[in-house]
Amino acid sequence: MRKLLYPIIIVLFFIGCKKDEIAGDNIEANNQLYKLMQEEYLWYNNIPSIDPNQYTSPFELIEHLRYSEKDKWSFVMNLNEFETLFKESKYVGYGFGIGKTTDGKFYISVIFDDSPAFQDNVKRGWQITKINNTTLSSSSNINEMISGNTNTFTFLTPNNVFLTKTYSKREVKMNTVVHKSVHSVNGKKIGYLVFHSFLEQSEQELNEAFSFFKSENITNLIIDLRYNGGGMMSIANQLANLIAGKIGNGNIFTTLTHNNKKSDKNSNYRFAESENSLSVNSVVAITTSSSASASEALINGLDPIIPVTLVGQKTHGKPVGMYVFQYEQYVFAPICFKTVNKNNKGDYFDGIEVNFATQDDITKDFGNENEASLKAAIDFITTGTVVPTRAINQSSIEQFDGINSFITAY
Repeated sequence: MRKLLYPIIIVLFFIGCKKDEIAGDNIEANNQLYKLMQEEYLWYNNIPSIDPNQYTSPFELIEHLRYSEKDKWSFVMNLNEFETLFKESKYVGYGFGIGKTTDGKFYISVIFDDSPAFQDNVKRGWQITKINNTTLSSSSNINEMISGNTNTFTFLTPNNVFLTKTYSKREVKMNTVVHKSVHSVNGKKIGYLVFHSFLEQSEQELNEAFSFFKSENITNLIIDLRYNGGGMMSIANQLANLIAGKIGNGNIFTTLTHNNKKSDKNSNYRFAESENSLSVNSVVAITTSSSASASEALINGLDPIIPVTLVGQKTHGKPVGMYVFQYEQYVFAPICFKTVNKNNKGDYFDGIEVNFATQDDITKDFGNENEASLKAAIDFITTGTVVPTRAINQSSIEQFDGINSFITAY
């Protein structure tokens, strides 16, 4: 068995990883996983005493090994699918997600540039009124309706124009910077970044985005992490450096703390100014319950260095992370460490509370200054407060996996 990758902190909200049986000796794979958990697992002393050979595969075994009081995240995955997702940022699906509002309507919540729908100019905020000519209602089972490989969607645009398109699932390459724009409001020049996940390709995308912000001489920054469930710690550190720059230079960003058998692995990530660093004096982050892991580590790590104001909804609550180990064609990702900031603050298993509660208004595109969360963030920057509003078309917690075979959050 070998360690495959650097530290990652991810959450699997919609399970896209396939649990197909893999050719080989599952008994030995189970034994390897059990041994690994006894050594590397953060809560190794809470693992139940079981016979790993009684389980059909590591997929089944991991479900019984997790310390259920704390751990909802340790996983097993097919190596090929893992590398396709994390190294190539690809998955098979339509390239967009679907959200449901509290009044029972369905909208595009996020869409990637490589999506065939994006090529038809479909945007976040477009309503989906029909799937396969069946009119949607509040009780529609979207996941069941889009389970086939080819489906027909009827969209209603913000201009009240209907558009019907048929799409087949295919390999889609994600862009992790979903949106960037600059908003000039009341003498403030505000950079707005929607960041979806912390993957390998994010390094270049973030550098390009912050180079753009720097060239625009922005005075304030809004980071939208509402659907970002995490990813690679190195990318979280990079984003922190781009935000804090020389203000944070040399300070601890995040400390990784392991179990008492592996305390020699305890280590720090530090702030370092980079070419495209902004060195802003504060940041506003937009979050939801889908903001997890690396997103939370970013917020927690920045907080002792520069003020971070949270707008939206309380975060997911995952102050721990994994290493990834390979055995044959399996990937094992047990929780191996917890994360704390410079002030030794962590353990936010109940999530990080927001300063101003707002709703995720999926009826409007990213960058629309009337979208509830962005409006609240801009209001705080320009006035120092947020006026409570009643969001009629707010998003419910329920998000549907229009992004099939894709781990929606990491």
